[in-house]
Amino acid sequence: MFEWKFIIEVFILFFIFYGIIRFIQGSRGENILKGISFIFLVAYVVLFFLAKSLHLEEVLYLLSNLLRFFLFGMIVVFQPELRRGFLKLGQTRFFKATFSGREVDFFEEIITAALRLSRQKVGALIAIAGEVGLKKEIEGGVLIGAQVSHQLIETIFYPGTPLHDGAVIIQEDILVAASCLFPLTESQEIARELGTRHRAAVGVTEESDAIVIIVSEETGGISIAYQGNLYRNLDKDEFRQKLKECYMSR
Repeated sequence: MFEWKFIIEVFILFFIFYGIIRFIQGSRGENILKGISFIFLVAYVVLFFLAKSLHLEEVLYLLSNLLRFFLFGMIVVFQPELRRGFLKLGQTRFFKATFSGREVDFFEEIITAALRLSRQKVGALIAIAGEVGLKKEIEGGVLIGAQVSHQLIETIFYPGTPLHDGAVIIQEDILVAASCLFPLTESQEIARELGTRHRAAVGVTEESDAIVIIVSEETGGISIAYQGNLYRNLDKDEFRQKLKECYMSR
């Protein structure tokens, strides 16, 4: 007898897995989940028909309970990817009109600092925190709590100063901490020639809604990391435009 109930179950499973894959699209776990889902669905169908034809009641019972354990296991294994998916979902805004006057002021200070550091080939890592916040990273750094200015940022990153290693974190128009450490990305898509600064920038943006500006000390190139993506070697106009786009999309 043709099992319509089973066919419906398979289609439901397919759409569940498809939805989860779309939800974590772009993460390093996407291809792994695709492979696991394909193997699971094929094995589920084959075992069901085999058990049905041979009247293996115990196997049918196990299959009926297998799905809940499989889904629970996927939640555990892909917890970081699901967390980033929910984070992106929570960041969605329908409309953000423009910058406030205060935002314009501190953005100009950040842009000026990055461009001046770039010309001098002084390495820098500047994080603009969003709604998620970077509490752990701030607590691991040196608290500053000063108004953002390009002079302050340049002084912090000047070679030889006590706080030049690590990143500065800015919340609204306050530079809250310096010498902060970020988690390094494990993504294999990052170019091998890129160093710790770029990997740290991508790593922290995979787990938060921060925007991170990177200045390379080797080339002076300016890059921006946002939502796990890296936009490299931006010129002055591209840098300003991409920074605005990232900020407005939060």
